[in-house]
Amino acid sequence: MTDNKEDNLKEFNPNSKFGNLSVPSFNFSSMNWTRREYILGGVLTATLLIMFILAGFLGAAHNKTVPKTCNNARCLEMAAYVAYTMNSSVDPCTDFYQYACGTYSSFKYLEPDHTSRTVMDDVYHRNEDKLRNLLEAPTKRSTEWAAELKLKDLFNSCLDDYLKERRRGRPFIEKILPKMGGWYVLNSWDSNQFDLNSNLKTVQTDLWVAAFWTNSVGFDWKDWDKNVVQLYPAGSGKYMSWSYYTRTDNQKVKDDYKKFMRRLANLIARDSKLNIPDIDSRIEDFVSDAFTMETKLAELYKRSAVNRDRFETSSRITLNDLKINSGNVQFFSLLVIRVDEIGMEEVPHRLDWSHESKGTTYTAVLEHCPNGVIDWVAQMQYEFPNALTKDSSVILYKKDFIFGLGSLVNNLDSGTKNRMLHNYFIWRLLESYATHLSWEYVHANREYYVDIRGQTEFLGTWKYCYQYIDKKMPEALSSLFVRDHFADKNRDKAKEITDYVTKALISEIDDNKFLDSATKKIAKSKLAKTVYKIGYPDFMLSADKLDKIYSSLAINRTDYFQNIMNVNQFEKVHYDNELAGDVDRTKWVYNVYDTSMAVLFYWNEIIVPAGFLQSPLYDYKNPHYANFGSMGSLIGHFMTNMIDERGRYWSEKGKWTPQTWWTNGTKTNYASVKQCVLNYYTNKTQGPYIAPDGTSEMIPIKAKWYARRAISYTTGIKLALKAYRKWESDNGVEPLSPVLGLTNDQMFFVAQAQSYCYNRKNAAAYSNAVRGRVEEDVRTNLAMSQISEFTRAFKCKPGSQMNAPSKCAYY
Repeated sequence: MTDNKEDNLKEFNPNSKFGNLSVPSFNFSSMNWTRREYILGGVLTATLLIMFILAGFLGAAHNKTVPKTCNNARCLEMAAYVAYTMNSSVDPCTDFYQYACGTYSSFKYLEPDHTSRTVMDDVYHRNEDKLRNLLEAPTKRSTEWAAELKLKDLFNSCLDDYLKERRRGRPFIEKILPKMGGWYVLNSWDSNQFDLNSNLKTVQTDLWVAAFWTNSVGFDWKDWDKNVVQLYPAGSGKYMSWSYYTRTDNQKVKDDYKKFMRRLANLIARDSKLNIPDIDSRIEDFVSDAFTMETKLAELYKRSAVNRDRFETSSRITLNDLKINSGNVQFFSLLVIRVDEIGMEEVPHRLDWSHESKGTTYTAVLEHCPNGVIDWVAQMQYEFPNALTKDSSVILYKKDFIFGLGSLVNNLDSGTKNRMLHNYFIWRLLESYATHLSWEYVHANREYYVDIRGQTEFLGTWKYCYQYIDKKMPEALSSLFVRDHFADKNRDKAKEITDYVTKALISEIDDNKFLDSATKKIAKSKLAKTVYKIGYPDFMLSADKLDKIYSSLAINRTDYFQNIMNVNQFEKVHYDNELAGDVDRTKWVYNVYDTSMAVLFYWNEIIVPAGFLQSPLYDYKNPHYANFGSMGSLIGHFMTNMIDERGRYWSEKGKWTPQTWWTNGTKTNYASVKQCVLNYYTNKTQGPYIAPDGTSEMIPIKAKWYARRAISYTTGIKLALKAYRKWESDNGVEPLSPVLGLTNDQMFFVAQAQSYCYNRKNAAAYSNAVRGRVEEDVRTNLAMSQISEFTRAFKCKPGSQMNAPSKCAYY
């Protein structure tokens, strides 16, 4: 769920193309190497060999009891990666990012279909490779109720192209069409038997396809302990934007879409093996009906405004009121007629259903209206039988759209209404399920995608099936990952680092000049109650608990299409149970193999999944300067978010507090701190980039937008360094990294910068800069130049690029 109130800060999300980190692990057999990478691998191997030799000399030269240089395998491996990634010919006091990451883009090349690659992208894909090996490995628990068996059977049934080719379109014909009473095109449907609400139940709930509307179950912003149903407009083509239907300058897009419709209809007609004399004209009716319905929905969407705050009372309505009102063509005229009776001067464009005038609410007026076309009570209770009653409230994203659906239906030509609705529903189902059929159906979808989007790269069967189980059985997949690729020592060490950074922040709060005593007290209380979800939830290691989660899910290794339908019903039950209960705060928002570290303000928690805690970003065997520099800095960043100018709007219980818990005195004092940061970032630029017109362009940083982020990012680094020094004080100074000749403080800053190494095409970088995103190199350099500890560590002289003449006060 996305909302302007929700700033769930997330770092390194692979879906955004901005996140991933990888060190070569020397497991050459499990990687797909190009000739270039083999050469580079050879160079790296030679480098390692040299370092092992050097380590031998170092070991002989120094006292063996307290070595000054770390020469174990992990230190050598890490030193090799650091050396391989950095460009030591660059002066760190001139351009620290290039010093730390200068060679990354030369050996981490971009795939043809990618515009960006980061260190965290590399880790994400390595995690994916690990999961691939686990999915293809023999099943360890093969009892019929085992979650692992169900996961692998679902995955393998998806991969089984042989059975899909044998069955062609028969699964759709045999499992879907009978539920819809047949199909007009196959001459197996009776218009007189058509019932709108029955068909909607079948499509929306039984077959789990959005037609007319879609819904989600999510947090209620007015009561964070409860979930609520939110209704959104839906029912257009999978790749068709709503505007594609109503624009007049894109006839080719519409023609390509209709061509796709015809193609799938012809494939189903062929696979039915029925001899229907007028099949061509029936298919044309089908295409016309479906496209006309979608166009009408698009026109309704265009006329409908988005509710400014859909969680306010004006955006809520009970199912019974929605049933009475929605789509009743007489409703608005009837309301106008009754204006004088209830003493209203005019009918408001947006109705507050609880509004009362002369003792009569709008709801009371609605009671005099005949029921709408769509029985919302029956529809939603059918989908959520345990959670909803007629008095349950739902939230409407576009109220005018939902209200207008019944009017749209009522205004259809009575002679063809049933056929048009029926063909539209069949098309929604056919487009949705086509990619689960044989190759011809999949290829038709791909050709249409190329026609619409112009992109010719596709996932391929393995990737498609992997993404499917990633969405449908994430707990089972997460358990596989944790059991084989995450040591408890990793989690324990990560918790230790988190504790040290927390103590560092509390110490900084005590010494802070712009936070007054009342604000400090709340800030420390909030941090004390912050929940840290690190690594994985414990139930991931319990086979019995995992089996229970999927106990109602039936999977057949040889019937992929039925598996899809079973998974859909499994999801239906899951959402019903989720809605019926309170919000489960023990739930993990991200999968444990994800590389997304995040702060969730509404649960007052920070998530650090096992997928993020992978080398070289983090490993319990890494030297602590590396772990604190990379992971520790990011933890510090997110801890700062908990109490900064964004976090001040969220209480320690995760409640949205518009008045904020900062005192007025703190707000006034903070303004001068932020102004210093604004002054520093104002007139700073990024680039040069090649603009679309071919000219070279420098893009100014949007200082007002970035200042808060700059403060938390820079503070995170300072906190992690303070925490690391405290750790050294408690545990002793660590041996130095071999060969590189850098101090531990210098290695800390290098590790932090190397978490953000990237390679990005100019067009993507230019687009990011124009939209206000500060690129990693600029972000790193500007932050480091504000940190006195950095300038001292690298002995950057006054006036050098990396030693800002004036430094601001941070947390």
